[in-house]
Amino acid sequence: PAAALLPDYTKALAARAALDFDDLIALPVRAMRDDPGLAARWQGRWAEILVDEFQDTNLAQHRLVKLLAGQGGRVFAVGDDAQSIYGWRGAAVAELRRFAEHYPAAPAPLRLETNYRSTRRILLAANAVAACDPEALRKVLRPADARSAMGPPLSLTILETPEEEGRAVARRLLALKKKTPDMAWRDAAVLLRATFLADPLLLALREAGIPAGLVAEREPDPPKEILAAQAWLRLALSFRDGAWDPAADDAFRRACVLPPRGLSGRLFARLRDHATEAGLALAAAIPTMPATADERTPFQAVAATAQEIAAAFASQRLSPADALQLAATRAGLASGLRQAGPELLAAWEAAFAAAGRSGSLGAYADALALGNVAGEAEAPDAIALMTLHRAKGLEFDHVLLPGLEDGVFPHFRAEAQGSLDEERRLFYVGLTRARQTLWLSWVRRRRDWAAKPSRFIAEIPQQLFREVA
Repeated sequence: PAAALLPDYTKALAARAALDFDDLIALPVRAMRDDPGLAARWQGRWAEILVDEFQDTNLAQHRLVKLLAGQGGRVFAVGDDAQSIYGWRGAAVAELRRFAEHYPAAPAPLRLETNYRSTRRILLAANAVAACDPEALRKVLRPADARSAMGPPLSLTILETPEEEGRAVARRLLALKKKTPDMAWRDAAVLLRATFLADPLLLALREAGIPAGLVAEREPDPPKEILAAQAWLRLALSFRDGAWDPAADDAFRRACVLPPRGLSGRLFARLRDHATEAGLALAAAIPTMPATADERTPFQAVAATAQEIAAAFASQRLSPADALQLAATRAGLASGLRQAGPELLAAWEAAFAAAGRSGSLGAYADALALGNVAGEAEAPDAIALMTLHRAKGLEFDHVLLPGLEDGVFPHFRAEAQGSLDEERRLFYVGLTRARQTLWLSWVRRRRDWAAKPSRFIAEIPQQLFREVA
């Protein structure tokens, strides 16, 4: 179990002078709770505190804000309880709804009800769905232009099977493209309650010649060659004044893998265990590890190359992009680019561009250590299929919401788990991703059960699905 690993995990963090994300919240809360003087010093630093996306914050974050605000502090919170969809990872929407209780001196809330995205008809649908949550903070979304037209009717299509639904999605997209030839495929999106719905949709889209792809919940890692070059750069920078920083041990591991040196997992485990016992960085533990001279040789080659790269960095002022190029070349990775395909070359160009946007070399290395450097090549023009959680914060001219069956959306466990209102808020998020058109569908038979329409569909006024004379 995770609890059994916690002592070793905590010890490893301490050895690297590192904190994980939870520590950044929990440790300050604990310190200020135990030391009122410390809390008072921090409370005196700010007269006002701004918290964005307040509906996504958890109880620990609320405690941190209250400790920092103290008795007289002013907290300005920006949030939308109708878009609180992360209860499963600790978000506490009730804290937003009880904001006035926690901060009784706060003035009346400002309701930002003007919507600059969606048609009037889409907003009417979203308002109706949100109103079905008895605990919701009341607000009414209105278009920015009070004279704006209703927009086209919402579409609701009933199909027999997921395969038919996939073909219906393809027909809908082809019709949109025919009606608006200059529409880019990326202007439309298919939003899903769960990824298991995607396969028949993707198959139908590809058979119809429509470029499409499933957007992952997390961004894919860059190619291993780029990760290796970044690791060599970090490892070289970790060698200062003749000593290795154990915070770069993960970079050392990756540098040992590429270029390949034939190192076995068993031999690496021997080095790791020795470094842990001795309290040393991996590179620093090489000379004293229990191994033969031949077994140490590949590790020594890695350390020597990293030292050469460090010396080259010290002898000249390099931009992050130039430093990444130098690390790749000295490590023996750049030569492989001559045989690289277009996708890898594009990824390298994106990585160099991302490095160029990073400012100083030290800032770039810090961002790499946190996994916080975006370097993805430009995405092709294609229909994006993604979960509704992934779509939060995005917007599209045309949104398609398939798979609207009870048991799928809302999930069949929602009522038992007390998360039905959060499922409704997720539906609200889906509706409000659309700027111009909104297409909904459900199937009568999903996998091996007879389905019925999602109860959320009935919460939308039926006249919104029809033209109004």
